[in-house]
Amino acid sequence: MNGQLAEAQPVSTPPASATTKAHKRWLPLAIVLGIGAFALMFSFTDIREMQRVIARADPWLLLVPVAFTILSYLVMALSYHGIAEAADAQVPFGEMLKVTFVANTANYLVSSGGLSGFALRLYFFSRRGIPSDTAVVISLVQTFLTNVTLLAFVLFGFAYLVAAQTLHGWALITTVVLLVFFGAAAVVAMLLLFHRRV
Repeated sequence: MNGQLAEAQPVSTPPASATTKAHKRWLPLAIVLGIGAFALMFSFTDIREMQRVIARADPWLLLVPVAFTILSYLVMALSYHGIAEAADAQVPFGEMLKVTFVANTANYLVSSGGLSGFALRLYFFSRRGIPSDTAVVISLVQTFLTNVTLLAFVLFGFAYLVAAQTLHGWALITTVVLLVFFGAAAVVAMLLLFHRRV
């Protein structure tokens, strides 16, 4: 230290960033838009018919779809978490669950082919310092897995229609053609998923 004491410099508290102020400014607008979207949805609904359906509904059975909805969010967040870890992007599961909830809710509210949720995930991942190319890969892999699963359901649905022998004529021909098409798409998807060279 050569007999010299380092001078203590006063610690200054940094001012609130412009980004934080922008977030605070946009939050009320987002809340108003969300409430407006729900109000618009209910304005096109037959309220009396909805009341009759609710009056006949068993409240205990309503817990089943609610439970499966919560489970679906948990499983999807777990999937994103696993994909992110495989891509060397460390995101805590609790935060990934919040990102999944917000992004999927945006997809349900705004019909944009999944782009709104994709953009929100990219924004959240970028804020955590994850490179944009890695963030894009995480979302694309999850989207691919989701679509392959949906493709399997479509495939089994068409196979059931053909096996049930309830279709005749052009309906049967169309269904068989679609079954072959979706079957080929499923094979290609499996090759892309499991065959490294492909």
